[in-house]
Amino acid sequence: WAIDVARPDGTSAALFLRCDRGAGFGINAQYSLEREARVLGALQNSAVPVPRLLGFSRAHGAILMERVPGRNDFHKIADPARRERIAAHFMQCLADLHALAPEKLGLAELRVPHTPQEHASLELDATEKLLAGLRTRREPLLSFALGWLRRNLPTRVDRSSLLQGDTGPGNFLYDGERVSAVLDWEFAHFGDPLEDLGWICVRDVATPFGDLAGYFRLYEQLSGVPLDLARVRYYRVAAMVRTV
Repeated sequence: WAIDVARPDGTSAALFLRCDRGAGFGINAQYSLEREARVLGALQNSAVPVPRLLGFSRAHGAILMERVPGRNDFHKIADPARRERIAAHFMQCLADLHALAPEKLGLAELRVPHTPQEHASLELDATEKLLAGLRTRREPLLSFALGWLRRNLPTRVDRSSLLQGDTGPGNFLYDGERVSAVLDWEFAHFGDPLEDLGWICVRDVATPFGDLAGYFRLYEQLSGVPLDLARVRYYRVAAMVRTV
């Protein structure tokens, strides 16, 4: 909910209240609102633009944040040059996120993978757990895809980073020509930075982002993480399976 709070001195505060739909709703059993609140809290003083966190109530299952100005309909921007400037700033935000040292974020409840294979397999474990909880019949294509992902785990990783997961157009606000806030941290976890590029590919299908090849080269320059397109494609498949 968007909330306007009237203060005793006559001023007002523009706030945003987000409530948990309960452990029985979809992914919430694994990715709770409290978990997301802790990730937001860890990013408060970082270079990554996120809403200011005012508090979390376990009793009410709610996060109270500042309401950040901006829009999330990136694909509706008519001016191509403006779109490019905002997209470039988003890639900078992503590079800043991936540069954060995991051990300094205070997120002990999020497991840091140790081997290249674990950077992918830990999220595969989570995906399979979600699939096991579905009451519908298991689609053969999903079984095939999960088997393919297990057989083709990446054998290289260049950095362990905090990832947004489900990142890209539609999950950030823009105001003017810059990203005003990166939103939706429920899938956040530690892993291979290139996984977030895979998520951008998937979100681009529904919310066009622009010249992905150019933006990925920019990300490589900004982050120092080598662009391995084979790994990006792997994580794109993983993100598509998670989406299904």
